[in-house]
Formats: sequence, structure tokens, C-alpha cells
Amino acid sequence: MVDGVNFNPFTGKVFTTEEIQKLDTDADGKVSSEELLAGASWLSGEQDAEGDVQIGSEEPKTEAPTLSGNAEKTYNLAAQNGVKDTAEDSTQLQEYMNTLIDSYIEQYIQQNPGMENNEKSSLITFIKSQGQEFVNQYIKENTTVPYDTKSVASDLISKLDAAVAERKATATEVNDEIENYKNNVDANYEKLAQTTDKADDDFVTSQEFKQMKEEAVAYIMGMLLNGNEDSEFLQGLNADYKNSSGYKVAMAAIKAIEGETDPAKIKEYLEQAKAGIEQLIGNQNVDGTSKLNDAVNTRTEKQEEAKKAEAKAEYTETLSNLIDEMVESYSNETETRRRFFGNRTVNAHSAEDVQTYQARLTNIMNKFLETYEGDGTNIESEFKTYMTKVMQESDQALADLAEMGATDSSDKYGELKAAVNNVGTYVSNEEKQGIIDVSTDFVMNQLAQGIADISILAEVYPDYAKDEKFTEAQTLIAGLKTSATPKEDLAKAKQLISEMMAGIGADKISEGVKNKKMPAVTLSDVDREALTSSVPGYDNNESISTGRYRDRNDALNDIQNQARAKLESMRPALLAQLKSQMGADYDEAALNEMIDDAIYQTINDFTDMRVDKNGKHYTTNDAGFVTSKSGRKSRGVVNVKQLVDAFLAKFQELSANAAAEPDLSKNPVSTEEVMADTPLADAYQDKSTIIFSRDKAAAKQQAKNQINIIAAQLKAQLRAKLGADYNSAQINEFISQATLATLDSMQETRIAFFMKGYKVNARELADTFMAEFNKLYEEANKDKAPAQETTNS
Repeated sequence: MVDGVNFNPFTGKVFTTEEIQKLDTDADGKVSSEELLAGASWLSGEQDAEGDVQIGSEEPKTEAPTLSGNAEKTYNLAAQNGVKDTAEDSTQLQEYMNTLIDSYIEQYIQQNPGMENNEKSSLITFIKSQGQEFVNQYIKENTTVPYDTKSVASDLISKLDAAVAERKATATEVNDEIENYKNNVDANYEKLAQTTDKADDDFVTSQEFKQMKEEAVAYIMGMLLNGNEDSEFLQGLNADYKNSSGYKVAMAAIKAIEGETDPAKIKEYLEQAKAGIEQLIGNQNVDGTSKLNDAVNTRTEKQEEAKKAEAKAEYTETLSNLIDEMVESYSNETETRRRFFGNRTVNAHSAEDVQTYQARLTNIMNKFLETYEGDGTNIESEFKTYMTKVMQESDQALADLAEMGATDSSDKYGELKAAVNNVGTYVSNEEKQGIIDVSTDFVMNQLAQGIADISILAEVYPDYAKDEKFTEAQTLIAGLKTSATPKEDLAKAKQLISEMMAGIGADKISEGVKNKKMPAVTLSDVDREALTSSVPGYDNNESISTGRYRDRNDALNDIQNQARAKLESMRPALLAQLKSQMGADYDEAALNEMIDDAIYQTINDFTDMRVDKNGKHYTTNDAGFVTSKSGRKSRGVVNVKQLVDAFLAKFQELSANAAAEPDLSKNPVSTEEVMADTPLADAYQDKSTIIFSRDKAAAKQQAKNQINIIAAQLKAQLRAKLGADYNSAQINEFISQATLATLDSMQETRIAFFMKGYKVNARELADTFMAEFNKLYEEANKDKAPAQETTNS
């Protein structure tokens, strides 16, 4: 028995009684690894000390060599122990190869003296395992007998050479890695500290953290391999680090390395140790912080604090003396002022200027020392260079502040009104940000002019003057002249105002701007004749018409476009007259939106009043679009006067509604507004058929799909209009009920000459759905209706 192994590693057979007696030199009944190695020569066939000649054997036969170098020597040694050039079967080949492996081991050990016993034992086990694996595979793949022993031996020895070489390379690799860890503990921590110091204190990137983690692993590996523990640092990673699974894994792997001789296993244990340490270190938090960062900073800060404090005191004294000299020189500067009775020399700077200058230099010095990393040798010249740069930035910041306040307050507020009024019914995130940006510029304009009483802020945020962001921004702007970081301070002031405005929200800002109602437009005050005379055909009661189309709907589309263009041509003249009439109340953005709505609704109304006629009726007095069919083709026709008068009346109506107190019990979004922003806009205007099916279920599904499109836009516009008053659950319920009611209202009708089914156009579907929704909405909000005036009888 050999320490738990009961076979001869050279023969692969169980030890005989004679072998045990021969090898057991200490008579303890067992054969140890040392005894096995000491008797290796005897076990492998009683070779002489050099392992070249077998004692008492016949001279080996000499044949033409097919091997060279150590391979031939190994084979010859095996031949001396009974290996023949031909093996009759697999059993004999197995026996020959075992002998060859024994010869390889003995020769390798002789050629590599100085190995420890445990290393030798591990190597013997490794070589025999690799050799046996090769032989088993060879016999499995080669069944033709007899075997050319020398050929097999050549392959086997090549296999063993490669395996041993790889093992040796792995051993070198792991030994170098371990020695590198153990010998560079302090250097590895210094690298970690430098990497951590270079990383952004506010946010450590994932790449920076990865590098920090790798260097921390190297530092801790060396520490533990040397048998030391920087407990304060490890506690920074985990207060109870000794009970953490990562630490336990690492320590178990490092302990296993101590008694291990197999390089592959040592490499595996090293990877296990590193994985355990990585687990102990942990991962980076979402906000960029980490226990590792904190542990390194804490350790480094303690090392640097005392050194920095001492240096800073010395630097402060030096620079304070320099500042005193500079302030004295500044205060003594003079200038010549021209006087009626001759020139006069006076101080160039007032006492207040001198105080400001001194405060400015002192602040610059303090900021300079915060980040100073020099050795103090050239600190005065370095400070002057820094001071010059800050002074230039200060001048630029003050110039930028002056530019911010250069625009007249009313013009700046006009930009804010334009930003609010130029967005559509649905306000995108980009548009909301635009409103916040413009409102920020307006507030900065006021602060730059020294105006703190800002009416629009009072409208949307009554406590703005107490807001910490607002007061800090005021302080930063007021302190720009003495600031050591003027560029940053001005940027921060603007950022603080931007954050405050974002907190108020674009919706609330828009609401505040829009709360100042524009008075109703009175078209009777407009020079109506001058306005309408600019429209050709109005005074002569003429009509405009399209070309000829085979399809009446094509003719309708064309006349709609021509009518829209005709009304659009009135916009410049109408706005010009309104601007003259309204003066300060003129709000071009709001008026343009009102004109857009008036054009859209007028076109809808004329489409609703569409008349189909036969014959060449190119001129008509009808208040609606006419499709006049002659032969197989149609023309679209509309009366110019009817169209313009309808548009002006609609514009007057919209203006009056805008100026009136809103009825909060009503749906604030009209059907036309909703449909204008859906893919069904054209179909709605043209009353195009969008539901057509003989099957009721299919027709209802088609209708439901189209209602979903309308409902999505309805919700978006309600959310924009109602803001915080938007009740999502209630609106969804109304939409669900209105949808069911709309679907239930669908009736079977004749859709072709011999066919019945379901046929619904976009106008019918949208109007029905919106009517059902409005009933539910008004019932739920009836308590919000404006109070009715009563009269005493």
C-alpha cells in the first residue's frame, strides 16, 4: 500500500509482497511517496545509476534507428526491459507502453534533478495519466495487429513531451503570477489609489470601475497570499467580510494552493480566489458609487489629509502675502481726468473697487489651492497664470450677463408667449422643453436687469421668491464680480432657474401665460371692404371651379383645396388690420391659431352642405360645395362670397368663445380638433366610407379599430387641456361606454343593389362616438357649469 495507492506506477499492477518488503525501508508496513521514488530504479527493472543498461540482461539488438534524441534513448531503455518492436495484440502493446512510460518517467526525473518529493509524485501521476489516456485511445482507434511498437512509442513520447511542456509552462505562468502578487502588494495598491483618484468623484464610469476592481483584486490577492490582512480596507468593502461567501471562497482557494503541486489545479485555485475577491468587492451601484470607491478613498484620504493640510498652510501664507502686494498696487493706480481749469490726477479705483478686487483675489486663491497639485516651487507664477485665466472668464461672464439683460423685458416675454402659443394641441416632450428653456431665458433676463419681482412667476408659482434654487441663482449672479469660478457660476445660476422652471412644468407655465386673455376680436371695427376686396371674385359674387373629374369625390377634394387656399390668402391682410386695431392686446400666435381653426371648420361646414348637381352649374350661390356633373365627369364649385362670409363669421365666433369664461362642464376638445390630428382627418372631411362589410361582427371590429385611433387622440388632447385635472380612469371608462354605444347604434343597410350589410363613413362614426362621449363627460362635470344669471320677475 502506498499512501492509499495499491499499485506499482511503473507496471500498473498490484504491489507484490516482495516489492513491499524491498521498498518499505522504515518497516512501517506501508510504502511512502519518498520510498517509492527512492526505489523507482529497482521497480522499473533494476537499471544502473544512469538508467542506460539493464543489469544482467542481454545486449539489446541494434536496428536501424527511427527515433532521435531523448525519444530514442527512452525507447532503448524500455527495450532493455523487454519491449519488442512488434506487439502481437493490444494486451502486449499495453504492457510495452506501460514499460515505456516507466522509462520516460525515470529518464525525466534523472534529467531534472532537485524536484521536491511531492512534486515528483504529482509529476509521475500526471505522466502516467497522460500516457494511459493515449494508449487507451490508440488501441480503441487501431485494431489491426500486430502493432509497430516503435511507431506507437514515437507518438506516445511526442504526446508526453507536449503534455509535460504544457504543464511546465503552466507552472511557470502560475508561479510568476503568484510571485507578482506577493512582491507587488504596495505597488498594486498605489495603482488602485491613482486610478480611483483619476475617476470622477461625482460619477465613476463602468470602465473606470472595472479597472479599479482589477487592481483591487491584485492588491488583495498579494495581501492574502502573503498571509496578511488589511482589515480596515476589507471592512470598507464589507463590515463583516470574514463571514462573507466571497472571502471564504478566496481563503479556501489560497489555502488549497499551499499544498498543491499540479500547476493546472493551482491555476484553477487562483481563478477561484480571484472570483471570490471579486464577489467580496461587489458591483458598482446604478448611480456610479461603490464600496470599493469608498474604501479606497477613505484609506487614501487619511494618508493625504495631514500632508495636504501642512502644504496648504504654507501655500496660503505665501499667496496671501502676494495678494497684499497686488491689492496695494491696485489701490495706488491713478488716472488723469480732464478738468475745465486743467487736468487732475485722481485714484483710478474707488474704495469699493479695491474691496471687490481683494475679495476676488482671495476667492481665486482659495479655489486655486483646492486643486493645486504642484510642489510649491513656482506657486506664485502658477497662481498668477491661474488668476489671469479666471479674470478673463469673469470679464466674459459679466459680458454674457449683460447680454442676457440687454433685450427689453416685453420683447423677452413676447418670445415666451410665442413658444407657448406655437405648439399644437398635443405638446411633445421636445416642445415642453422648449417652453422651459424660453421661460428660463426670460427669468434670467429679469435677474440680469436686477428685477426680482417677476409677474409671470408670481402667476404660476406664488412662492418662487422663497425657492432655494431662485435665491441661490440670485446670489450667484450678485457674486459674479468676486467669484473665482464666474463662468461656472453663471452657468449654474441658469441651470438652477431651468430646474425651477422644469419643476413648475411646461403645462403650468403655458397655463399661466395663457391666463391673460386676449379680448374678443370685433370684426365690425375692421375695414371689411378693404379685407374682402383683396379676394378676387368676392365683390362680383363669382364662383371658383375645378377641372373635370370622373369621380365626384376627386372633384370635391380639388375644390376643398382651392377653397382652403382662397381663405389662406386672406391671412396677411386680416392680421395686419387686427394688429392695428388691437394694439398691445395683439397676440399674433393666438390669432393665427384661431384663423387655422376657422379655416378648418369652414371647410368642414361647406363639406357637410355639399350639393350634387347635374349640368354645367359652374356659378352658384349655394352655401356649400357643389359637385356639378356634366356627362360622365364632374367639377367642384364654390361661391367665393359665401365662403369668405362663412369664414369671417366663424372667426368672430371663435374669438368670442376664446374671450368668454370657459364652461368647465363641457368637453374642452371639439370633434374637429381631435380628427384634425388623426390619420382619419381627410376621410372625416370628405365623409369617406371606412366601414364596409356584410358581416356584423367584422363591421363592428372595423369600427372599433377606427374608434381606438380617435380615442387615443382624444385622450392626448384632454390630457394636454386638463393637466392635473385629467382623470385617466374616468376618461377610459367614458371612452369604453361611448364605444359600446357607438357600435350598438350601427344598423344594417343596403350596401349594394342586391346586398345588405354595414356601411359607415368617417364623419358618422366620429360624430356618433364623440356625441356619446360628450354626454357622459357633461353629466359627470355638470357641477362645473358656470352659474346662470337670474332675473327677478
